[in-house]
Amino acid sequence: MPSTSSPSERDAVLYDGQTAQAHGVRLHLTDSGLIIHFHNASPEALSFTDLRLGDRGVGGRVTLRHAEKPGWRLVITSGLPSPWLKQLRRAGRPAPRRLALWGAISAVTVAGIGLLALNGDALTRALAPLVPRALTEPLGREMAETLGGAPCSGAGGQQALDKLTRLLSPPEGLSGPVAVRVVDKPIVNAMALPGGQVVIFSRLIDEAESADEVAGVLAHELGHVHHLHSNQAIIRHLGLGMMLQTLGGNMGALADTTLMLGHSRAGEREADAFAATQLSRAGISTAGMAAFFTRQKGKGPDAPAAEGKSAAEGKSASDPSRLQTALERFGTYASTHPAPRGRAQQLLAAGLPAGEGRPALNPAEWEALRAICSAR
Repeated sequence: MPSTSSPSERDAVLYDGQTAQAHGVRLHLTDSGLIIHFHNASPEALSFTDLRLGDRGVGGRVTLRHAEKPGWRLVITSGLPSPWLKQLRRAGRPAPRRLALWGAISAVTVAGIGLLALNGDALTRALAPLVPRALTEPLGREMAETLGGAPCSGAGGQQALDKLTRLLSPPEGLSGPVAVRVVDKPIVNAMALPGGQVVIFSRLIDEAESADEVAGVLAHELGHVHHLHSNQAIIRHLGLGMMLQTLGGNMGALADTTLMLGHSRAGEREADAFAATQLSRAGISTAGMAAFFTRQKGKGPDAPAAEGKSAAEGKSASDPSRLQTALERFGTYASTHPAPRGRAQQLLAAGLPAGEGRPALNPAEWEALRAICSAR
């Protein structure tokens, strides 16, 4: 029966995770969950076990997620009365078994944190596989949503992107599942986020002069995914304590903080080496990758002031100016990907030279990828 709490209804915006379209809906709270009323469709009932309660944002904004539908979001912008929050807090509570698993992982990880100062790089590499995907995957999605921009859904373009991802993955596969998408945003950049989430901003594809250049960028980001560099960055800069705060629903704050992190120079070199190897294995020249990096180097600094750290690091994770600083850093690929001297030459020497090999995509596939955001 409907809850007697007043008010028992709220307006919301639903994102189904399949398209970029936002659906205006009306919510009705019941004793067992929510009923979603659509303008032109039958109502949908969701139980509390279907829902995951996200962070409360500015103005009382609350985001609800679906336990079995990645990308599904129900955004309630007008705030929720306390009776609603009291019932919705039941949603997304970690099961005792899950808590026990994370507790065991944390015990192992915490035991090694004190050794970071003695052998930090080796230890973070060793600990990176222990960070549970149950944490990194939703964190990566939260980070991608924090960056904004609508996902591009051109079917032919996504097929071309998926083809490149398969071509550039090792025969034995990557270290974990990967999801590569293009986001419509005027930024010349690409990012490997936690949980195998790779985001390529549309302006990067617009400014690329060939499919080989996009393939080089994608191969580099897949290198970060394969070597779990995001996990290493989280451990190195945040430690396990802040990660475990997500058990209390602090995922949004962790996402904001993690956006400020960058990969180490060693990680960038490792990603370059991975890219050169995979491009050569696929029969694609590294000349496109070298050309893109060289061209972007002239549009931004060679590296951030301190190995990928933002000048704003050290402020509160929830500080809006800190998040804005992070977003501004994503202006060019060069601003977030340190380019040591001779990087282009190293890439050329490590792979197939220009004129050898085959194009990363055929002309039709390249055109489809360039038009991937046109179908929105």
